[in-house]
Amino acid sequence: TFEVSEDAANRGGLALFGARMGRYPGGPRVVVRLRESVFRVLPDGYTPVTAAPAPRVVLPTAEQGGALWRMTLEPPEGDAWTQPEFDDAAWAQAKSGFGSEGTPRAIIGTAWTGSDIWIRARFTLDAVPSAAWLALRHDEDAEVYLNGVKTWTFADHRGDYANLRLTPEQLALLQPGDNVIAIHCRQTIGGQYIDAGVRVRG
Repeated sequence: TFEVSEDAANRGGLALFGARMGRYPGGPRVVVRLRESVFRVLPDGYTPVTAAPAPRVVLPTAEQGGALWRMTLEPPEGDAWTQPEFDDAAWAQAKSGFGSEGTPRAIIGTAWTGSDIWIRARFTLDAVPSAAWLALRHDEDAEVYLNGVKTWTFADHRGDYANLRLTPEQLALLQPGDNVIAIHCRQTIGGQYIDAGVRVRG
């Protein structure tokens, strides 16, 4: 019987040696008996925690295959273009992402080489989700609107996708059925690119 006491100076473990150092002529068997059971009985009414389902894509980024957006390079009048009811039929229909060749790691669906671009996309929800994320890559300055409300403003550029979880206030802007995301991006220097996508859970 071998036992390691709780106050032992060295509690590293148990080593077995055979007739020669490092050899085990037999098949030693070690039986470990615990002083206390390692099993616990769950209390009545306890519900095990299960993993949350993976978010689903309702508006894919260019990395995920892209989506069709409406776009214009002409400055819209006022803020009406951000609203869900805005008629964007006169805008060009184009695939995301929008940018210029040579922008590092940019997946170009539609060429954009001007100073400003305005884009809109619709995505459909069965119900208001319990959580949602905006994936956004911008080069440079960008303003993002959800169903007509400005939700984010960014300066400068970002070379990878930001993964932005909607706050409860932003989540409340979503509705069952059609939803609209509208973005204005401004080019200042160097490469240029704008792309966005939406994922939801629940």
